[in-house]
Amino acid sequence: MKIKYLAASAFLVAALQGCGSASDTELVKNGVMQFNKTLTVGEAFDRWSECQQKNWEEFKSDNGQRVVQFTCSARNVAAFMNKAKSMLQNESKYDHFNLTEVLSTFQWTINKDDSFQLQHVGTTWRWADGKSKAVDGDAEMLKSVYSNENTFDMSSFQDPDSLDAVRTARAYADMAYMLYDSAR
Repeated sequence: MKIKYLAASAFLVAALQGCGSASDTELVKNGVMQFNKTLTVGEAFDRWSECQQKNWEEFKSDNGQRVVQFTCSARNVAAFMNKAKSMLQNESKYDHFNLTEVLSTFQWTINKDDSFQLQHVGTTWRWADGKSKAVDGDAEMLKSVYSNENTFDMSSFQDPDSLDAVRTARAYADMAYMLYDSAR
């Protein structure tokens, strides 16, 4: 697998809570990020309720770097977009509402001294017609994980007649349209 690079800020270099012969995945999961030492990386990511499915894996990049990757398949994507579509009736025929999957990916590289840093953050958006769009993210996405925020939070539509609910539907429709328009 190829690894994508994200300029890691100094505050993202992780401190480890132990060493030994743990797997690279365990090194990352048991470590803490400098910006938030209240949870281990594993606690934050394993408790992130955004994810319908979660996967930890480790591999070596083409140039031999040790990489740990966490992938999250977001929950409620299709239901959320269908609700937004129903609130914006005059746009319901457009394909950009037919979003079926959003995958968030976080990659850490392991240093020779068994410390690690966040190396890549990204999302992949997929639609029912087979189009997809990969988008590079940034370290700000970590705040969503550590705050246990959900991107496709159905409670945004509790009162579908409220201005806030309509604004949320409009914002997601615009974002999905922009991504869909540039997808392949």
